[in-house]
Amino acid sequence: MVGDQLKTSTVASALGHVVGDLTDLVQKEMRLAQAEFSANLSAKLEGGVWLAAAAFLAGIAFLLVVQAAVFAIASYGVPIHW
Repeated sequence: MVGDQLKTSTVASALGHVVGDLTDLVQKEMRLAQAEFSANLSAKLEGGVWLAAAAFLAGIAFLLVVQAAVFAIASYGVPIHW
């Protein structure tokens, strides 16, 4: 019968293997993309934390420089309220 010949056909079995391999490839690519995305996300998050820490320390340094300037001006006899 035609149905039996189609099941035992090498073209049909090869096509079945190709479709099976293609779905396996797509699944592997999706897992790889997900892993790369999470790795990139964690790297960017770490960079953001370091940038925030640097900004905080820069703010403290700026305030210390301003305070040093005020004390320098006060050491010349200028009243601090000016």
